[in-house]
Amino acid sequence: MTAERAAVAGATAGDIVPGRLMRLVAGGLTARGLRVYLPEDEDDWGFSVGRLDGCCDLTVGDCGLVRWEWLPWSGKEPDPALAANIAAFLLTGKDGDHADGEGGGGLRGLSFKGVVGNELRSRGFTVGLMLCEDPDYLEVSSEISVTNSVANPQSSVRIDDSGWIAWECESPFELARISGSRERAAVLASPGELADSIAVTVWHAILLSSGDSMEGVTSDG
Repeated sequence: MTAERAAVAGATAGDIVPGRLMRLVAGGLTARGLRVYLPEDEDDWGFSVGRLDGCCDLTVGDCGLVRWEWLPWSGKEPDPALAANIAAFLLTGKDGDHADGEGGGGLRGLSFKGVVGNELRSRGFTVGLMLCEDPDYLEVSSEISVTNSVANPQSSVRIDDSGWIAWECESPFELARISGSRERAAVLASPGELADSIAVTVWHAILLSSGDSMEGVTSDG
């Protein structure tokens, strides 16, 4: 969290209270019926969200950097169409089941992330492959990185073969773009609005990860 603290120290959005944005987001999720578990360490920006379908963790930095991770419980077969829909929502803000088997879903013999990645490519997203080498155990792991430079340039999604999904977003930049504000600092100066924007996005992603539709659901819960 050293880099995050350095960013906070250099912010010009007035007084930023450490941990306030994270707790506002946690409160927004609680108000929408989710059970959150806040960290015991006051210097920690991460907390978990109670789920029956998998492990769900969220980190919210004081300057608005958000990281949401979801992983199906071990033994539960990950669903590539579901993963593609979650990634598409996080990168566009739009819900919808677009998987039709003609993109990645129609390619046999691919790994889970290969199916998901090809499905997302068929929808127009940019998909790259990331490799991580372990020189000690002489192993290589891989995951895909999905981006959408047009709709959401400050956001990215990573997915691996276990069904793990990680979303990272510079929320103040994104909210400033949506609201038409030119100043990231102006967004940080209104933590309540920023926190609500983050909470709504994460809440919708959790609904999708549970296999629930967002149709007919309002952002106020």
